[in-house]
Amino acid sequence: MDTAQDTTAYAPEHPARLAWTEHAPEVYKAMVRLDIAARQGLDPRLLELVKIRASQLNHCAFCLDMHTKDA
Repeated sequence: MDTAQDTTAYAPEHPARLAWTEHAPEVYKAMVRLDIAARQGLDPRLLELVKIRASQLNHCAFCLDMHTKDA
């Protein structure tokens, strides 16, 4: 299974806001690689807390909702 499938499969209850795979496939692949690298050596709960805080700082209600549910 390729990496893009792994990332989109982990949270199917969160519909995509933008079709990154269609509109900017290289950007999407880079985001997937960044996510994989960020997961290395971190407790998954801590990683979600970091994502929650980033979502708060960015004022992104969609991401805040998604990461709160994933935490």
